[in-house]
Amino acid sequence: MARAQRRALYGRQYQYNQLRSLLREVHPAALTAWSELPGNLLRGEARAVLAAAPTPSRAARLTKRRLFDLLRHGGRTRILDDQAARLRDHFRQPVLRQRPAVEEAMGQQILMCLALLDQACRNVDALTEQVQEAFEAHPQAKIYLSFPRCGALTGARCWPSSATTPTGSPTPGACARTPAPRRSPGRPDPARRSATAASPTSG
Repeated sequence: MARAQRRALYGRQYQYNQLRSLLREVHPAALTAWSELPGNLLRGEARAVLAAAPTPSRAARLTKRRLFDLLRHGGRTRILDDQAARLRDHFRQPVLRQRPAVEEAMGQQILMCLALLDQACRNVDALTEQVQEAFEAHPQAKIYLSFPRCGALTGARCWPSSATTPTGSPTPGACARTPAPRRSPGRPDPARRSATAASPTSG
């Protein structure tokens, strides 16, 4: 499950990069609107605003009241009024734009990428919650949590998976199947070389 959660993170990052590439071409103001906040475009409020205004022309028409509602719908609970005023002024700054037809077409692509990113974010949240619940139910969870800077998610990733029992201890068969380290070809055995160097030279 921890591996599935990590793969979901990779998928979310891929969709995030796709969205950034499109925004760079048609809506660069959206890239900097939340750049100083943790998560940037992964924030729920950012995705809510982009869903309502995927193009510069639509974003410039957003009123402060509309932005206030979008931010609250996206999950923001603090300083909504100040953030709505900041975004309104930010989106109304003059920027270079594509032709109207091109802008609208790319706006539809942005909406499609945004839908995929929303689904990827939901997948990550759901898997993260399941991984944390499974980790807390593990009999040795307290041992892992006692390590410095080790939380539930990090502890779940530290679990040995293929060579362990459900309790977390290595199985004898798995240890026996573990291959010995292989030396690179052409290099002498260090133990034999040291023994040769220590042997007396025949006269």
